[in-house]
Amino acid sequence: TALPICFEYLKARVFMAAAGVKSLRESDRPDDAYVDRLRSLVENSAPERKEHGKHCILALCEVYDERGNHRLDQTSLYIPNNYIKKLAVRHPKTFIPTCSVHPKDPEALEKLHQLRDQGVRLIKWLPNAMNIDPDLNDEDYVKFYEKVNKLEMFLLIHTGDEHSISSRFHDDSLGSPLKLKGPLGHKVKVIAAHCASEVNRSRVGLLVDFVGVL
Repeated sequence: TALPICFEYLKARVFMAAAGVKSLRESDRPDDAYVDRLRSLVENSAPERKEHGKHCILALCEVYDERGNHRLDQTSLYIPNNYIKKLAVRHPKTFIPTCSVHPKDPEALEKLHQLRDQGVRLIKWLPNAMNIDPDLNDEDYVKFYEKVNKLEMFLLIHTGDEHSISSRFHDDSLGSPLKLKGPLGHKVKVIAAHCASEVNRSRVGLLVDFVGVL
């Protein structure tokens, strides 16, 4: 117990240093420090060019269980859609807003409509830490995929194991590329993030899984 806690503390300190965050005290405005760090990285990424381009800034929704109950107690990282939208409005030359909507959220379809009306098209999923099974063929997922198609949105789905977010809910089997058969089978456009990483075994095993999706 002591060792995992020490490891998580050290990992948090490394992340904070990389993010330009010196303190998590609310008075020190850690969110603003992180945003300033992101802006600096983007705006100085191509000093030889006048235009640095825009970058997607990702939302991450809360965990929901199979019955559609909101499980904040199992959620370790929550980045609200409204917060991401505000950042994009505040820094329109730097950030493109995205969203994150859980298919088991009872208001999922309504949220997709609202977000699409705001110009958002990309939906971020991190199944391993969000209790999302992309290949689950039940009514909520089917309706979700149908709505995503109708609204011409697409999914950015984490693949492989997850090492950064230490969620209270964690299931790396949900990061298998084979799970992408669910949305792909419903004609949803999918970006498979981190597709060169591992899935509980060798990179060769991951390659085999990707071949199995084709």
